[in-house]
Amino acid sequence: MAPAEITSQNLILEKGLSAPLQTAENAENFQEALALANGIPPEEAMEWMAGVFALIPLANPRLVLPVAAEATFRSLAFEDAASEELPWVPVGKLGPLLILGHFNPAASGTWRIPEQFVVRTLLTQPAYTALREDLKTRLETRPLALKEPRKPTQSLATGSSPETALKWLLSEYPFREEERVQL
Repeated sequence: MAPAEITSQNLILEKGLSAPLQTAENAENFQEALALANGIPPEEAMEWMAGVFALIPLANPRLVLPVAAEATFRSLAFEDAASEELPWVPVGKLGPLLILGHFNPAASGTWRIPEQFVVRTLLTQPAYTALREDLKTRLETRPLALKEPRKPTQSLATGSSPETALKWLLSEYPFREEERVQL
């Protein structure tokens, strides 16, 4: 990866972290470089980053996109992230929510999927690369359909009851009719 691919350093700086130098070597080993720049041993990089950015570390994901997750991704994604060099990639599902993963928590490019419908995870760089290539191949074979972005009309209030959360999800999430009936 080219050094220019270390993106969104503002978020890194906002967290009070030292950003690594933008070199080819650091781009190839971003998590280790960020950890070292902040005095953290490289072998602790992933867990440390997950804690700093409040993400779930996913060290050994399945390296191909499951069919159900691809269907959810296609129903939620609203733009081709080709303009983003390193977009977040779909990894799986958690109920109706799409799990997106990246090796760099400061990256942007979430395909304009509403944040309420996403669970973000931290991946290793090799896992991210494999999943990105898998997604790229799938999108070359079958591009995303053009559609208008869906934006929730209201936010789910913090501390909502499970019943309130389910009602919100049923009104805001783009379920297929047969899914809505099941719920």
